[in-house]
Amino acid sequence: MAEVAAPWPVILLADFTLATYVTLYLIGLKLNLEGHGNVRPLRRLRLYATQVALIPLFSLMESAAVAYGLLSPDPGLHVVQK
Repeated sequence: MAEVAAPWPVILLADFTLATYVTLYLIGLKLNLEGHGNVRPLRRLRLYATQVALIPLFSLMESAAVAYGLLSPDPGLHVVQK
């Protein structure tokens, strides 16, 4: 069976989207580490590697939250008294 390749604009857009997604996660980690204080370089490197390795899991969890919200909408408006 022959494999059908996607058109190059679609591939380019998909690559750009993935690069943006990963970059935003890494920027978020960088900002969190700056707010945390002094983190040793080796630990920082491990945290970045772990962040990138777990992006598929984070993406799945985000998708599950959206699916849950769409499939079980809130029946009404709740006002929180302060």
